[in-house]
Order: sequence, then structure tokens, then C-alpha cells
Amino acid sequence: MVLNWYATSQWEENKNIVDVIAIDPNIATLKRLEISLLNFSKQPTVAKAFLNLARSEFGLRTFAEYGFLTPDELTHELELERTKTRNHSQTPSIRAEQP
Repeated sequence: MVLNWYATSQWEENKNIVDVIAIDPNIATLKRLEISLLNFSKQPTVAKAFLNLARSEFGLRTFAEYGFLTPDELTHELELERTKTRNHSQTPSIRAEQP
């Protein structure tokens, strides 16, 4: 038995040999994946473009594909992004905002 990041269970070389036993959130609180733009970024335009890509549907699905979002988290993040697009009021966990 190994305690490891969920993401490693989703890597192609591990998918067929690793079983995931999720830890009860009451024992280990889930943490959001957050990405921010640093004030001292040497290429803020490129950094902002990456952040926008990361929070797009393509970006969110890519994070999920590599195990950085569970299927439930992906569904939640996609719904937040759709709600934000419709209402311009919600901010997803992965967001492109300057600090």
C-alpha cells in the first residue's frame, strides 16, 4: 500500500495496476487546485494566456486527464465555468486573476 497523490493513479503507466482508495474528506480535507499570476512574472501576457487556457474547458479536461481533478471535481469546475460565462458572477477554483 502506498499513500500518494490521486493524479499518479491516472497516469497511463499506472491506470491498470493502481487501485484508488479515496481518503474520507473528514480525515483529509480536500484542497482546491489554484493557479495564480505572480506580480513579478517576466512574461505576464504569456502567463495570463496560460491561466486562461488552464481554466478553459480544454484546460480543465486536461487537468482531469492527468489526474489533477477527479471526475466529480471536473464536473463541478465545468459547471462553475459555464455559470460564470452565463452570469459573470462566479469564479472557478482555477482562475486567471492577478493577485
